[in-house]
Amino acid sequence: MNLVPASARAGVDIRIPVGVPASVVEEQFSAALVGMEGVSWRVLRRCEASYTPTDTHIVRTVTAAAREVLGRAPAVNMRVGGSDARLFRMKGIPTVVYGPTPYNMGGADEYALVEELHTVAEVHALSALDFLQDT
Repeated sequence: MNLVPASARAGVDIRIPVGVPASVVEEQFSAALVGMEGVSWRVLRRCEASYTPTDTHIVRTVTAAAREVLGRAPAVNMRVGGSDARLFRMKGIPTVVYGPTPYNMGGADEYALVEELHTVAEVHALSALDFLQDT
């Protein structure tokens, strides 16, 4: 505890809530760190927060399919975190993420239940069929 290292590095992964522009967070970092001797920072990757409104066709279709397969209404929520859905939304494509419960997500021994994988596959298939019938 009585030693001071010659240098140190830190990485920060910030998940920005919908409605807060990444530029605002960057400005706050800059303001907080300006003038701190020896401290520098840079953004390695940035994506604006995005979501698909719950009244869109894709959300209604997947929710209905999940209700049919599960026998009850699924929880519809906005999850923080990064997924490939953001890439579709960046191109203006409404997107949802529907999958199994991610036990120990991002940690050692992350897993999902096989039974839930079967259920997810059913919901995906029924959703796709419903979309095809709508076209």
